[in-house]
Amino acid sequence: MIPSRALVLLTLVPLVLAVATLADRTMLLPMLAADLGIALIAAFDAILARRTLVTVKRRAPAVFSLGRPNLVTLEVRSTSRRRLRVALSDDLFDTAECDDLPAEVDLAARGVATARYHVRPTRRGAHTIGDHHARYASPLGLWIRQANIGAESTVKVYPDVQAVRAYDMMTRQDREPAALRASRRRGGESEFERLRDYRRGDPLKHVHWRSVARSGRLVVKEYQDEHLMRHGLVLDSCCAPEADARFEEAVAVAASFACTVPDQEALLDLLLIGRTAIHLTAGRGVGQVQPMLEALALVRPSPEPRLAELEALIAQHRGALSSCMLVLLEWDGPRRALVARLHALRLPLTVLLLLPEGQQAPAQQGAPDEQPERMILLQSGRIAEGLRALEAGA
Repeated sequence: MIPSRALVLLTLVPLVLAVATLADRTMLLPMLAADLGIALIAAFDAILARRTLVTVKRRAPAVFSLGRPNLVTLEVRSTSRRRLRVALSDDLFDTAECDDLPAEVDLAARGVATARYHVRPTRRGAHTIGDHHARYASPLGLWIRQANIGAESTVKVYPDVQAVRAYDMMTRQDREPAALRASRRRGGESEFERLRDYRRGDPLKHVHWRSVARSGRLVVKEYQDEHLMRHGLVLDSCCAPEADARFEEAVAVAASFACTVPDQEALLDLLLIGRTAIHLTAGRGVGQVQPMLEALALVRPSPEPRLAELEALIAQHRGALSSCMLVLLEWDGPRRALVARLHALRLPLTVLLLLPEGQQAPAQQGAPDEQPERMILLQSGRIAEGLRALEAGA
């Protein structure tokens, strides 16, 4: 509890009496009586103020989106028999801006009020949520009670996701085999290969009902030409400190493409080097996008060159990939050499290159064998505009 302005004013009375006592000794007794009376009143009000009259519950998203308004609600409930004015503050986390949080809430006797406001995080990652506070006056108004309500907890801020159309990640070399596989399926020339457990997304017409009756679990028939396109999404996390802003944009680009997975008849493998090598798959009932967004929320740039680890990770999963998209911050010698070695693995490549603001093209193009099948240039500061310009199948 802290003294209110009313208590501060009351304490001035004995001071005035003390000055008067210097001229008239007969004022000593009234001064002492005033001191005692004020002390008793303040003590009595402090005892009353110890009772918790206000409770606050905060409802916040389990996950926040970077730079976007996230709705937070405070439910303020009074147990007092009198009307209260409650001042609110919320230390959600220090790397966020709060909009529309009301300074005060007027609560009727035993009433309930709701305060809604928006939080705009300014940095992705894991954040610790602090207390939220409710301040209200004691019954006699001599003290201000501050209730610190709520324990600390951790929330995650996901990268900013831009709207990206269902962009065709396949290269021309990869489209023809996919078309041939599709025509074989339409022609009914599929050959039975084996029985396996049902996975979400499998057609019900492939369920092997005899095996279901015998084993008590869903079993489906798998055919030899059963195939899903599977694309790799690779984030280059190696950058110098001065490129940190572009790295944040690169994370947003990777997150935007990851979120197109539910709309495509394909699987997507996210590959990146964080504290450890990370490989996550989503799409067609195999996995969800949320683990990918969580990994992208927590990844940090590495000033150390780790392209060899990244190449080894891609090579490890090469056999399952139909094509690969690399999100790069530089088009230097080591990255051109990486592309050349991936070409040797016969892996069709698309490169999304984030250029510094104002730069129109990479400083060096490189040799023909270092060129990807497609290179898409995105300028720093205009990432959303560049992604909107992409057309499906471009």
